[in-house]
Amino acid sequence: MIDFSARHYASRTHNKMREVLLDPAAPTAARLCTRCVDPREQGDGMPDLVIRPAVSDDLEVLWDFLAMAAYEADAEAAKAAPSVAKYLVGWPRPGDFGFIAERNGEIIGAAWARRFCAEELKAPYGDDEAPKVSMGVKPSARGQGVGEMLLRALIGEAARCGLGLCLSVRSENPARRLYERLGFRDIPGSAVTNRAGGMSIGMARQPRDEWPR
Repeated sequence: MIDFSARHYASRTHNKMREVLLDPAAPTAARLCTRCVDPREQGDGMPDLVIRPAVSDDLEVLWDFLAMAAYEADAEAAKAAPSVAKYLVGWPRPGDFGFIAERNGEIIGAAWARRFCAEELKAPYGDDEAPKVSMGVKPSARGQGVGEMLLRALIGEAARCGLGLCLSVRSENPARRLYERLGFRDIPGSAVTNRAGGMSIGMARQPRDEWPR
């Protein structure tokens, strides 16, 4: 089960990027390949932030971010754990979609979504139609709104396809507040014991839900 750190998702998104990501009717290329500068970086010579679609060539770096999301030591450990590796094995398979965050040519974050059949999922959250979210952001880039931008990009693409989204989060994780603000709600009966011995819950966002502001 994939879990995410609250620090990944600070909500400090630049208004210009938000206007694009907040419009699910905007052309896909415009929504997903927009360059933006964080307001705090203006005038400081800091590089721009780019959110772009993830492609097959990104697979190896996606393994690094999956390891972060799953609290594995590294990509090799993530590949060796079937319950973790299933989120990326065969990427991209039909229905997969995701996004990469780059700053000055460096990949600093990634988020993607994949559908699973009931037999592939042991945790009781979501359904066969709603893709499951995985996300990771490099420690040096956390607290800057990168995770929120990536999550909004996933929500926008899912909305374009008429899909909801699901994710799993530890019950005590403050990131739940961000997920709730972006339209995710707890799934009744989804609480399970995670690999760390605590409790994780499933959260879902329905395709008909209002676009988050």
